[in-house]
Amino acid sequence: MSLRHAGETVSITHDVRSGTRWVRRLCVSGLLLVSVATPSAQPGRIVAVGDVHGAIGEFRALLQTLELTDADQGWIGGQDTLVQTGDLTDRGTGVRAVLDLLMRLETEAAEAGGEVIVVLGNHETMSLMANLRDTTPELLARFAGPDSTSRRAAAYEDYLALTAERADALGPLAPDALSRDEWMDTHPPGFLEYLDAFGPDGPYGRWLRSKPIVARV
Repeated sequence: MSLRHAGETVSITHDVRSGTRWVRRLCVSGLLLVSVATPSAQPGRIVAVGDVHGAIGEFRALLQTLELTDADQGWIGGQDTLVQTGDLTDRGTGVRAVLDLLMRLETEAAEAGGEVIVVLGNHETMSLMANLRDTTPELLARFAGPDSTSRRAAAYEDYLALTAERADALGPLAPDALSRDEWMDTHPPGFLEYLDAFGPDGPYGRWLRSKPIVARV
């Protein structure tokens, strides 16, 4: 992989999960407004990275190899531009660490004359829409707080009340309520906190909702 070439801007795309190279990624969601990032005017390299999926260790190592960050994960890329082409979330357990790192590097790069551009992928869109089908209990556990047990218990009681209302309205057509164990299995520790974090008022939800789905670099 050539990282530098005299007199030219080099574009590098890397998938840290599989090594697959991608040219561009386009994510469309009917619930998000289409927006396009302003073309970058940076004189340094353009480095694109996609499909991190919570693989924080591999992501950190890749950024160091590309000489964008140092051993402490601080920005050393100068006027380079890092483009993250989507799919930061789901699957891996380091989603929170990946997002925190990019949010910090976004600020550090700007202060150094560089730029970090984050483009929404379908997995970020799923998280913003509260679709957690590709999360895992291990991933969600990283979001669990000290009151996770009590929150889940209260949420289950709310679920039972809603199910009873549906039974009154629909009669025999109403679905049976899940048992407590069944409901808890499908709503593991961290489930509710994850929804909060990616909600409109959550730190990741606010940040991701400010990002484009297409970037012209």
